[in-house]
Amino acid sequence: MNAGRAVLVLGAATAAACAFARSPRDPVPAFEVRPGPFELRIEARGRLHPADATPIEAPSVRARAFLAWLAPDASRVAAGDLLFRIDDRDLRMRLERARAKVERIERQIAAKRRALEKERRSIEGEIALVARELEDAETAAPRDPRLFPRAEIIDAEANVQLLRAKRRHLENKLARYRDRARAELEILESERKTEAIKVALIEKDIARLEVRAPHAGIFYHRRYWNGEPIRVGATLWGGMEVGELAGVDRLEARVHVLESEAAGLAEGLPATVRPLARPDLEISGRVKQIEPVAKPIEEGSPVKYFTVVLSLEPAAGEGLRAGGRVSASISVARLEHALAVPNQAIFTIDGEPAVFVATRAGFEPRRVVPGRRSASRTVIVEGLEAGARVALVDPRKGGPA
Repeated sequence: MNAGRAVLVLGAATAAACAFARSPRDPVPAFEVRPGPFELRIEARGRLHPADATPIEAPSVRARAFLAWLAPDASRVAAGDLLFRIDDRDLRMRLERARAKVERIERQIAAKRRALEKERRSIEGEIALVARELEDAETAAPRDPRLFPRAEIIDAEANVQLLRAKRRHLENKLARYRDRARAELEILESERKTEAIKVALIEKDIARLEVRAPHAGIFYHRRYWNGEPIRVGATLWGGMEVGELAGVDRLEARVHVLESEAAGLAEGLPATVRPLARPDLEISGRVKQIEPVAKPIEEGSPVKYFTVVLSLEPAAGEGLRAGGRVSASISVARLEHALAVPNQAIFTIDGEPAVFVATRAGFEPRRVVPGRRSASRTVIVEGLEAGARVALVDPRKGGPA
């Protein structure tokens, strides 16, 4: 992009009065100074954008997002109309895998429940069998030493104690089984819940893949740094701006001013905007906003620009559309009666700015106080009077400085 450039605008009358002068006796080219209007402007280029637009951003999804469908640029939409759609194939595959994992874990839970139930019945069956044996042993155990030998009584008591110990062991085994069964099922249930949450999140992402208009308006596509609009197939990420939805058909200009030429740029300055598609049309505007930090606008370029937003007169949007290229001229300063000389007429003598003024004896140096400066002219605040002729080259050298 050509950078904005400060230029000097002189009135036609001043241009006629302030002409270069050269005489046969004086081969040094000179400039005759006359008071006249001096206007310092900054030239810039950019594009039209919708004013007061709602940014339309891509949702955050847990997959690589590609733009699958996009409403036409500058299309009028109603509230709820589809603006763009993100490709859902990656999310659909993830959803199938997550659902399959949930089903697999549910089958594992069911199988584990059957195995644990079988183990529980086995332990409880052993406990019931030992309980019956213990009951029979306690009932039939010999206790009267008058009727049974002492050794038989001792053996019977030992058998009862053994059955009681076996019953306690099986009861402890059943308690440990219950703790283990609960832990194993809780682990599987936790895995199932985790995968079920994944399923719900993916389903939520899929439901957000279609972005609709929050209100009626005109939908404009986002443009990259090189001016190209976003297209179907573009990679998206969460929060990325896909376009803008203008509530009304009002436009503003966003132009770029070269960092080195932004001196004097301020909010509220008047500007003139010309659409490149309609060079005969001039739109009045004012500086609405200036980005505080200059940034490159071309990839890999070290040149930095300030982005400047220009508000346009209300009827400016008629027949124009966002995205159109424009040139802008921002009026930084205007002096009605200024003494201005070409920049090449100012020299440095002993570290001070000076000009060479024509006299009867030739050109003599004269110190001056310069004021505002454009790319081609400098205003002289002190040290020079109207009608003076100043040298455009160093008369001491007889050639350009």
